[in-house]
Amino acid sequence: MDQAARTFSHEPQWLPETHRLLDTYLETWQIPMLQIAREAGLGFDWLRKFRDRQFQDPGICKVERLRAYLLTQIPPSCRKSA
Repeated sequence: MDQAARTFSHEPQWLPETHRLLDTYLETWQIPMLQIAREAGLGFDWLRKFRDRQFQDPGICKVERLRAYLLTQIPPSCRKSA
């Protein structure tokens, strides 16, 4: 299996995890989405659509960028419950 196929095959697992992380981050820490978008290097409109689950294919690179950002912000003790 080539790298592109391996990356794509992991997206369905990363998508719900990243949604849970974002939901937890927004609800628990009440950080403005504009701040998250800016600090993660993502567009606000993209982040809003991602939060609202309006994408069929949000783009693996953007999802990975958001996930990596959120994992550096959420304390390790809270990650499993996220």
